[in-house]
This record gives sequence, structure tokens and C-alpha cells, in this order.
Amino acid sequence: MNLKRNLRVAGNFLQRCLAAPVVWLDKIFPIYDLVSGEQGNYNRNYGYNPRGLFYGWSSVLQEEQSIARSPRLIIRSDIWRELFFYFMQTPTEIQVSGFITRDEDNLFEIKELVIPPHSANIGHADLDQDAYPAWLDALEKSGKDTRLLRCDIHSHGNLSVYFSPDDMNTIRKDTVLDWLVNIVGNRRGELLGRLDIFTPIPLSLSLPIFVEPSMEQGSKEEIKLWREKLKSADSF
Repeated sequence: MNLKRNLRVAGNFLQRCLAAPVVWLDKIFPIYDLVSGEQGNYNRNYGYNPRGLFYGWSSVLQEEQSIARSPRLIIRSDIWRELFFYFMQTPTEIQVSGFITRDEDNLFEIKELVIPPHSANIGHADLDQDAYPAWLDALEKSGKDTRLLRCDIHSHGNLSVYFSPDDMNTIRKDTVLDWLVNIVGNRRGELLGRLDIFTPIPLSLSLPIFVEPSMEQGSKEEIKLWREKLKSADSF
């Protein structure tokens, strides 16, 4: 009797699945109310739907489905040599900022690196909020377009690359721009990038990074200039 009843129940369920695919999906992947957490309900005849339905998931559309190419970042070989030099100067964290451009094809490129006034230790790097306005003013007086200062970079020293809870808290609460590129790296030369868009629609995207190949090392003149940049950040 139990076998016959189970076969009958299975047959009825299969019939409903074939007649109502949405109901079948709801049986396999139960729909839950986002507020109460209770399972939703759907009536294919009358659209009775007190708890709501869920279709699809959030993802970045690609190629012919997208209105533009996905964002990606390029780092020239000379910029990479300079950035890696800064990473190797200390086993603790270090803060670096970058002037960055974006073309119509959503290709981002770091044009120049600067060292903002900051304090750092093994666990975090914090901008010097008192000295930062004077530092920005000095950049503008030297002819720099600070509107392009939209790339924040910091090193995790000898640790792995990831965006820590402190990093996320800084991104969420301390950013005043409409978009910003964030990069975390380490002394092994690993990089992780993200693009955060704050207006008009808040959105965070993983940002692929391409570093141009180079067999060169920093020249004596380059290293001298980079050391001067490091020292200048302490003068504000």
C-alpha cells in the first residue's frame, strides 16, 4: 500500500511539474520571503503570490549582453617597478595613491603614484587626516589634477592579499568620490583589485589587473626619486 501511495504521489508531482515549471522550481528551490524568512506560495491559475518569487541572480553581463566592456586595470611596467619598490621597503603595511584614468572602453590605467601622509604598522595603514588637506593642496599647486586621484593602494607586507573588515569599513565610510579603485598587494608581488561605484547606483566589482611585462629593474635615478617621494610624505 505504501509503495502504491508513493508512486501515486510521485506521479501527481511529476504531472504538476510538467504543467507548471515555475511550481517545479519552487519545489526544488523553495522561495522564501526576504523579510520573514517564510516559504513563499504561488498559484499558477491566479498569480496568488503573498510571499514573493525570486528569479535569477546578480552578475556582470559580458560581451553581446553588455552595453560596455567589463572594467579592467592596466599597470605599466615602470609603475609596477615603483609600486613594488615601495612594497619592499617595509614588512609592515604602506599606503600609496594613484592618479588613474578611464577610457570609453572601461580600461583603467594608473598614470602616476604618490605617497600620502600616513601611519602604518603590521596590521593597518591610516591616512593622516590632519596633514592630508595640505598634501592635496601641494599637489594642486604643483599642477596635478587631484580629480584623477582615484586609486588607493596598500600593502599587506608579508601577508596574503585580501580586503579585511577594516579595509571594507574604510571603503564604505570614508570615500567621498563617485567611484574609486582599491588595490591590496604584498611583498610577493601579488595584487587584488576592486572597483567601487558609489553614485548613482552603489556597486562593487572585482577588477582584473594586467601588469605589463618587463625585464628591467629600477635605475639609480628612479630609486632616488622614489626614496624622495617616501620622505616627502613625512614633511606634512
